Amino acid sequence: MPVSSSDLTVGPCDIYVAPFTDALAVEPATPTTAAAANWIYAGATDGGLKLVFGMKYVQQYVDQSGFPLASSLDQAATAAAIPLTKVNSTNFKTLMNGGTITTTGTGATAMDAFEPVADLVANDPVYFKILIRGKAPVSDTGFAGQKRDINLRKVLQVSDLTYTADKTNKSMFAGVSAMCHFVSNSIAPWGMKTMNATA
Repeated sequence: MPVSSSDLTVGPCDIYVAPFTDALAVEPATPTTAAAANWIYAGATDGGLKLVFGMKYVQQYVDQSGFPLASSLDQAATAAAIPLTKVNSTNFKTLMNGGTITTTGTGATAMDAFEPVADLVANDPVYFKILIRGKAPVSDTGFAGQKRDINLRKVLQVSDLTYTADKTNKSMFAGVSAMCHFVSNSIAPWGMKTMNATA
């Protein structure tokens, strides 16, 4: 089969977040279905999104063979690296896995005050979920313009979070690593829906 540029998928994606416990922020039925209002647009990215599907297998050996007879999954770690350019209080709270935003004043004096979690005895990390919506490959029957949703169903930000601010570059959240966690035996930590139109 000849090489075709239509096999390539190039382009950014949109990132939405919601608290893990928000039952109204449901996964869209299809990638062309509008996201429910409870999904919060996290803002633009700079540097692209990277999803890493880490898998660590342990090989099973016996004395009678130098080759492994089987491999057993020991650890699976799926994490999204998302360089966000929207450095508002809501994203601070999400990416710090909790905290408190207090809004005071109105009009020109309106202010958000964010306080991170300090008491780990009284507070647990606040899990969130992520909807990644972007382009998909051309469908099997040749239709372009396909869309893809990737749902990270229960995540925490697990790395050092860097907030940047300097004279010549826009402020950003760098170092974001949103790692998927176990949900239940019947619900996988992440899932993907890809349009594959035939007409």
